[in-house]
Amino acid sequence: MTPQQSASSDESRIFIARQPIFKRSGKVFGYELLFRSGDKNEYGAIDGDRATSTVISDSFLLFGVDTLTQGKRAFINFTQNLLLDETATILPKEVLVVEILETVIPDGDIVNACKRLKE
Repeated sequence: MTPQQSASSDESRIFIARQPIFKRSGKVFGYELLFRSGDKNEYGAIDGDRATSTVISDSFLLFGVDTLTQGKRAFINFTQNLLLDETATILPKEVLVVEILETVIPDGDIVNACKRLKE
């Protein structure tokens, strides 16, 4: 198979990494859902907004978040842009845990966006 054929077959498949988050007792508390662009377990360095948006749409609309998380919490990384435009407010708060990427600068706008999310 040529590299181009290999790439096109990955483009027609959907990938999400699922990493368990454990309680101290060893039981699973939730799962971090992570963007993957292919069958290699790596990020692939696309735009962060697009990566998070893809994880959200694939998790909630294609796979079903309950299928991916077995009814546990879904931890999803959010970029500065997606925090500011309040994307998380359209998702069920009973399921979603917003993770703030380490690249997000905690300025006044971000702090206010987080306060609105908490409300």
